[in-house]
Amino acid sequence: MLITFLLDDLYDDPAEQYLWDGMQTFHWGFHQCIAACYKKLGNKKECEKSIAEAYRLISVVWKDFEENKDQYMKYFNQYLRDYDLAEYIR
Repeated sequence: MLITFLLDDLYDDPAEQYLWDGMQTFHWGFHQCIAACYKKLGNKKECEKSIAEAYRLISVVWKDFEENKDQYMKYFNQYLRDYDLAEYIR
């Protein structure tokens, strides 16, 4: 599975496991797109699972996430708004 390389207990820097810089954003953004699809289909449980996975990815992929959380979450939350998922902003 694609996300197994993001096990932060196995790698010092999970972001280095991506093939190219910027793929991290695509990865969590893709999960937000999936969540938007589930929402439109009326499947709230799967929608919330996809958003939780997107958040897990953004929070483990950068080692400095906690120190720069506001900066990272600014873009994460903007995508949620763009995909009509604003009610899931934390």
